[in-house]
Amino acid sequence: MKSLLRIFTIVLTLSLTSCNKPTPSEEQPIPETDTYNQWVYITIETVLTRDTTTYFYYGKINDQVMKRLNKGNETGHFTLKDIRYLDNDDLLELYEDEFTTGDLIFRVQDIARIQLLKKDPIYFYDIKELSANALRLSKQKRKPVKKE
Repeated sequence: MKSLLRIFTIVLTLSLTSCNKPTPSEEQPIPETDTYNQWVYITIETVLTRDTTTYFYYGKINDQVMKRLNKGNETGHFTLKDIRYLDNDDLLELYEDEFTTGDLIFRVQDIARIQLLKKDPIYFYDIKELSANALRLSKQKRKPVKKE
């Protein structure tokens, strides 16, 4: 009886002490600062059992996340901020609206491709290629050139 109690105690102790240990399958978030400077064009592929969906977004990635992604061995999640995308009419649209912030969180493992950009993609498109929301933002960002 004592040996059975001793085995039970050992098993219980081991199971309780290992409960807080993260398993390799648990994903740890990548620590982020408040500096989101790098504009990117990113391809995200989410693979489910019966479906693969590909998303194409423009957005800003945290500088620290970019440094870690450059190492090529990261897992976890990251935030894509100030998202823009091409809508069904091939107009550049803002992801942000009255209900959403314009930011999304993705798994690092779902990144298929990243292209680094020099500035906000709103400047790459002609005014005719901007949605109404993107056009309003474009007018706020584009400052008139002073003539001397």
